[in-house]
Amino acid sequence: MKKIINIALLLAFIPLLSLAADEDKFSLSDTDKQLHMIASYGLTFTFTDIYRRMGQSKWKSLLWGSLSTLAIGTIKEITDPKFSGPDMAADAVGITIGAGVIISLDAIWEPQPSLKAK
Repeated sequence: MKKIINIALLLAFIPLLSLAADEDKFSLSDTDKQLHMIASYGLTFTFTDIYRRMGQSKWKSLLWGSLSTLAIGTIKEITDPKFSGPDMAADAVGITIGAGVIISLDAIWEPQPSLKAK
């Protein structure tokens, strides 16, 4: 499992390496980058829920949900006329925000032990 997590982290940071070489700049005010972040956030949330409903553990479903979203973003960029590192970075930001929200919601809504005396 550690190998999978290490590979996932490496893949998530690859788009950031191409930012310096790309003439297309990463800007949060760019509508295209905002759409990439929103789509990646939503896909991460959706895929994680699907994997959880399929019986995966909390962490495995989050990992596979994030990797599935990253794969879709990568395929989209490869099929575009010009690959954009900043678009991939925006995807990575959206995935990270989605994962953070999922972890936060799990912590809030996780069943707590009963306070009633047995």
